[in-house]
Amino acid sequence: MSHPEKFADGQPCWIDIAAPDSAKRLALTAFLTALFGWEFEVGGPDSGNYSTAHSHSQPVVGVVEMSGVPSYWTTYLHTADIKKSVSALTSHGGALLNGPMQVFEMGHMAVCTDAVGAVVGLWQPIQFEGFGSYDEHNSPTWFDQQSEDPGLAATFYRDVFGLTVIPTPNADGAMLGSAEQQWFSTSPQPSALPPSWNPVIQVDALSRVEKDLSRLGGEILMNDVAVPGGKILVFSDPVVHAPLICFEAR
Repeated sequence: MSHPEKFADGQPCWIDIAAPDSAKRLALTAFLTALFGWEFEVGGPDSGNYSTAHSHSQPVVGVVEMSGVPSYWTTYLHTADIKKSVSALTSHGGALLNGPMQVFEMGHMAVCTDAVGAVVGLWQPIQFEGFGSYDEHNSPTWFDQQSEDPGLAATFYRDVFGLTVIPTPNADGAMLGSAEQQWFSTSPQPSALPPSWNPVIQVDALSRVEKDLSRLGGEILMNDVAVPGGKILVFSDPVVHAPLICFEAR
């Protein structure tokens, strides 16, 4: 299904990743094209050659050239008022890393850490809302925020955005969203790993992804793990080695 044209406050609306230089940006977009069939539209040098991937002719993720920053997937949450959201975020234990800033005529962005130390973005749209395709093959389908304290993380996002929290049965985490629909989860993460937001891409079959990763040089970190509604595979790409999750629905 296509995603609604409008997002609610606190709802994940976009993901992107930074590559340190032009060669790695091109290599990463080539890898993602081969794996997911995405078609990239490349912006000009003033945008860091921002490359927007399309699936089902709709935007789904971005890749940008930016040296000196870590290469990991950043999840952006929608806000109708980015200054108000930054204020709420910092008053509840988060911190502002970058912004808020206007990105051409597309929107306003900020990058922050939440109360458990995970990096998260904020996006207030002007001309660009975010995902145009969601919960379809080769499109984002879920988001999992992982830390040593998923309860604190859930409380943080509840308080900042006014979200509804549903505790996860037989686990320490929770699902958050509106009263009608959940948008993301908070889950335990081993202490050896830093807290993080983890986007999930829906695919046709994990067996196909496994074969393509072997051919393309990606590394499988976890495979065939049962989750509600299906199973997942976690891999890192061969260019910047950033983890990403694939989901196959039952």
